[in-house]
Amino acid sequence: MGFRPFVFNLAKKLGLKGYVRNAGLNACVLLDSLNYNFIESILKNFEVLEFNIEALPYKKAVLEELKSGYFWEGFKIFKSIKDTKLSLNLPLDFATCKGCMQDATNPNSRFFNYAFCACAKCGPRYSLIKSLPYDRSSTTMSDFTMCKECLKEYESPTDRRFHTELISCETCGMKLKLIESKKLDFKSELDILKRAAMLLKEGKILALKGITGYALICDAKNLESVLRLRALKHRKTKPIALMAEVSTIDKLVRLDLKLRAILLGQSSPMVIAPKLKNLAPQMQAILKEISPNNTLAITRPFSAHLSLLFSFLPDYVLCFTSANLKGAHIAKSAKELKGLEVDGVLTYNRVLTQSLDDSIVCISGDFLRGIRFSRGIAPFSMKLKSIESKSLIAAFGAHSKTSLTFLQGDECISSPYISNLDSLENIEHLRNTFLHFCALFGKPTILVCDANSSYESTKLAKSLALESNIKLLEIYHHHAHFIALCMEAKVAKNENVLAFIWDGSGLGLDLKLWGGEVFSGSLDRVQDIKRVFHFKYFYLMRNEASIKDAQKTTFFMFKSLGVKIKNFNFENENILEALFDKRLNLIESSSLGRIFDVVAFMLGLVSVSEYEGQSGELIASLASKGNTFLHSPYSYKLTKDEIDLKEMFEGIAKDLDSKEKCFIANRFLDTLADIALNITLWMGQKKAAFGGGVFLNMLLCEKIQRQFKTRGLEVFFPFLPSGDYSISIGQAGYAALLESKEAKV
Repeated sequence: MGFRPFVFNLAKKLGLKGYVRNAGLNACVLLDSLNYNFIESILKNFEVLEFNIEALPYKKAVLEELKSGYFWEGFKIFKSIKDTKLSLNLPLDFATCKGCMQDATNPNSRFFNYAFCACAKCGPRYSLIKSLPYDRSSTTMSDFTMCKECLKEYESPTDRRFHTELISCETCGMKLKLIESKKLDFKSELDILKRAAMLLKEGKILALKGITGYALICDAKNLESVLRLRALKHRKTKPIALMAEVSTIDKLVRLDLKLRAILLGQSSPMVIAPKLKNLAPQMQAILKEISPNNTLAITRPFSAHLSLLFSFLPDYVLCFTSANLKGAHIAKSAKELKGLEVDGVLTYNRVLTQSLDDSIVCISGDFLRGIRFSRGIAPFSMKLKSIESKSLIAAFGAHSKTSLTFLQGDECISSPYISNLDSLENIEHLRNTFLHFCALFGKPTILVCDANSSYESTKLAKSLALESNIKLLEIYHHHAHFIALCMEAKVAKNENVLAFIWDGSGLGLDLKLWGGEVFSGSLDRVQDIKRVFHFKYFYLMRNEASIKDAQKTTFFMFKSLGVKIKNFNFENENILEALFDKRLNLIESSSLGRIFDVVAFMLGLVSVSEYEGQSGELIASLASKGNTFLHSPYSYKLTKDEIDLKEMFEGIAKDLDSKEKCFIANRFLDTLADIALNITLWMGQKKAAFGGGVFLNMLLCEKIQRQFKTRGLEVFFPFLPSGDYSISIGQAGYAALLESKEAKV
């Protein structure tokens, strides 16, 4: 972002000759002499990011001393070219920078009250790209011809908008539009925002076009509006994300220094933070309707048009959730809003080529954790340590909360989050993302997918492989999780890794539903990764509706494990008994996600799961009301390769008669932390890695980290979302390892 202007001005200052140009998404600098002051100034003074996340990609300078003696007079910015060497990185959709936010509110600025002001620091945008290299002509900004003033700043080396492809102003740029039942004439853009604010104050729900897609917004303190929004989203109890000015956010949640820095930084994602405990009763009731948990997902107005809207909504808190029909991807055009009964649409006339949800991050112990990678963080590029491929590999991920990954050389890039593939719209979105990546990076020669043939991602990969006669590889779900962990942790190829992969479910080698596994292995023997422990198998009903029924799951789990509990009654027990005796429509599973469902059912938190991870969220929220530091695990048994929780369930049932539920919730999480510790000690390991959706439960992660520290052991929790987002990364790594001559297959 702004690298060419920075280099241009630095070279002029140092009296250097040569040029700078874009080559794809890389920057190429040619000088008439090797100047270390120049290089040192770049490394010291050029701001790549406002905050530093170790997991985010970085590029090292490559120095080449040319033999040729011909150079140009002075220093110039040359026209961009396509990069002959493929580089797997793409621009991110960052928040509007502080300087442009100030310009939008400064009466002396020509960008005063302009909703789309931008400079070099605001960066390029993935959501606008049509092709590479990244120039205005290859984005949807090509629809807007620069006026004289903008062109002057674009061409001025001393201006911070020098070569800013997003530059525009009220004269030549985007126009806001408000669509509602009343037909009103607005004298200015500001009047449109005033009217939108008025509608929100009246309790209306609006669809607002953000920088990467549409959001549904309403007054979070208006209960009627919130309930209408829940009905629109078919979301009975699932938490709703919020947006407010930072001064208001500080009155709702506790932000530590890391979360505050990220919230105020260029990525500006949603952050998950604990609610303040001293809130007024009325506010507590409002926030409980927004989120029944002890945390909130919240962000700030991260663009100029959002900031200007909030100037008419002082101290307001807005619900801010993606605008989409149930099961569909976030809308990027007004056409895709069809079917959503909103009271108005606040939009503008710049086309989005891609739509992205908000990214979500949180803090767990010493670790910054990703919950969802999208706006501002993805497409996510990663430099690889132990893996390299000559081929271009494309991996299609799993079924829920998935992603697409391309890998070549020692780099890989993963798409923004793609929602569950339960709808034709989302399947098509995955396909279109693949085609978009192909247009940017080229056609892959190897495709990789999950071994579960019922996954829509697997069906798509097989179809594309057949259409184009491309090599197709399959890998089992939890093995891909293991490899992704190793890739992010940058372990040596021959390093033995102990990894706990705990999640909802995925097809295992024995064709049973795995989900509570412990693996041991190394990348140089990728086909010999071994499952050393798993939760003892129990029966589940095969169909999804029954799996969501926590009562049925509890019945079959108790029967499978031989749990003996008095006075624990089930509806239709005779029918369930008959199904179990005949093993009708049942499948064996080791899923820890379903174990969470059973504990949540026993605690009276869940009867039918509404959304993925609900049981874990509610158990953690309940546990946080008690003493989370008192380590008091239930009894369990570790046999040769099984973890048997029969005694734990019986202990929970006993405690229900006399103990507080928050105490029981803590003991359950303590048990899981104790299992992780004892298996690590049993295996003689000094450290362990943790992946899978269960480890999005941050309280569990904190308990594990504390227990490991007491024994002097190390833990690794990923910044990559530990759910199925990272599956495609592990799949791509698997293909590269098989291709490598060093892999022992």
